[in-house]
Amino acid sequence: PQVVPRFADRDAALAWITAELPNLVAMSRAAAEHGRADQCWQVAFTLRGFFFLSKSWDAWAQTHELALPATRATGNLKAEATTLNSLGIVFIERGDLDTASTNYRRARALFEQVGNEHGATTALANDAWVHHYRGDHKRALRDLTAAYEYYAGAGLRRNSAITLRGMGLVRVELGEFDQAVRDLDASLELFNELGLDLDAAMAFNGLGGAHHRMGHPEAAAALYRQAILLARQCGSRYEEARAEAGLGALAGEAGDRTAAREHLERALVLYQALGATQAGEVRARLDALDR
Repeated sequence: PQVVPRFADRDAALAWITAELPNLVAMSRAAAEHGRADQCWQVAFTLRGFFFLSKSWDAWAQTHELALPATRATGNLKAEATTLNSLGIVFIERGDLDTASTNYRRARALFEQVGNEHGATTALANDAWVHHYRGDHKRALRDLTAAYEYYAGAGLRRNSAITLRGMGLVRVELGEFDQAVRDLDASLELFNELGLDLDAAMAFNGLGGAHHRMGHPEAAAALYRQAILLARQCGSRYEEARAEAGLGALAGEAGDRTAAREHLERALVLYQALGATQAGEVRARLDALDR
């Protein structure tokens, strides 16, 4: 008989899926090897929310690289586009912006082919981040704005909030600080209304970064601390690490080397546990403190 695990709370569920992740990856591989293509891509699809929280990059990549040929074997264009969209996030994390953009553009074309405007818009918004990381912030903002207008018009509040948050982060790089803060505040309000703690933690980190750049260290520190509280509440070590790194930078600029080291060391431990590329940047900051 099938046994469905029961969990006392969210933390217990997260602990279970974290412990079982190697088995879930193995299940994806077994499904691919035994011709069970639908089950293969469905496992990857089901795990997307967990991957976004946990940043389990290797498992994310493995399940989706198995899923992609499985979607093509079944001729499911929407599933293929969804898989390409998700896999693009992994390529961005690995610094392979060209492959990420290729995935997003292919996903957008497939979504358009099946008449899925929501999916096509999400692919456009995702590809905007490639332009952002390449330094083309104006194009990134243009595409994010177009995506936001679609989401808002369609009444898609979570997508609207996510896109507003992205617009705010891009505006920071363009020096449009006042509008950036307005966008980020608006996104945070929506996340709080929707009960989305992870997204809210990301918005708090974005606001912390904006106020940091604006020369408001006390406001930035308070926002980073809010991000830490929410990150711990929802189990996001990645957002907790981002906030600790931000606090470390603020302390270093204030001349408090002891506090800077404490925050940066906490960030380093968290990033290293995730295998995140940001660990190298934090390690370099710690080395700079020594010098």
